[in-house]
Amino acid sequence: MNTDNTHSSKPSASLRSPLLTNFPAKQFEYCTKFSMLIAAKSHSNQQNVNTIYDISHLPKFVLAGAGAEKLIPQFLDCSPPKMFCGHILGHQGKIGRIAKNQFLLIDSLTGEFCEIFKKLAESTNEEAICLRTDLAEIALVGEIGSTVIAELTGLNEADIGYDDFLPCDLAAAEVFLSLSELPKPHFRFLVQSSDVNYVFQAIEEINQRLGGIKEGALSYQRYIG
Repeated sequence: MNTDNTHSSKPSASLRSPLLTNFPAKQFEYCTKFSMLIAAKSHSNQQNVNTIYDISHLPKFVLAGAGAEKLIPQFLDCSPPKMFCGHILGHQGKIGRIAKNQFLLIDSLTGEFCEIFKKLAESTNEEAICLRTDLAEIALVGEIGSTVIAELTGLNEADIGYDDFLPCDLAAAEVFLSLSELPKPHFRFLVQSSDVNYVFQAIEEINQRLGGIKEGALSYQRYIG
C-alpha cells in the first residue's frame, strides 16, 4: 500500500474525508479538533444495527526509516510492535508495523496524539521520516464485519486477533485490517483514498442486504463512548 503524504503542502483546513460523496451534504461539518470536513451527524434513529462508519477524520502518519524503532518509545511510551501487529494508543488510537522499518500511526478518538505525531515529524532526520498520510478509514459494527471478512477478503475471522494489523485484499483493493475490542468487537479498515469509494460501495451493498446503516465520525465516537 502506498502511504505517501499528499497533504504536506496543503493547509489543514483543506482536509476532507474522501468518503464525503457517500453522505448527504447536509451532514457535512467542519471538525475543529481534527481540522477536517467530515460527515458528522447521525442521519438515523436506529441503534444496535449493522453500521458502516466513516472514521477518516482520525489523523494518520507513516513513520519509516532505520531509526524509526528508536523514536517510538521516546515519543509514544510503548515498544515497537512486531510485524503486522499493533498496539492501542490512548482512547482507541493505534500504531501498527506494516514493514521492517515502517509504522502507521493513528490518532485516538480524543485527538490526544496529533500534536505528538507532529513533533515526531519535526524530530525525524536522515534515519527516519514521519509524514501525514491521506488514508481513509472505515469501521464496521455488527454482523456486517464478519460478512465482509468472509465475502470480500477470504480471511478466516477466527484467525484474526486483537493485536493484528494485517494487510489484505478487500474487493480487489489492498487494505490494512485491525480488530477493535471496545465496546464490542468490530473491524476497522485503512484504505487508499483512490480505492476507498469503490471499497465503500462494495461494503455498502452487503450492508444494505443486511438492513444496515451508514454513519459519520461523531456517531462512531458516541458508539465507542
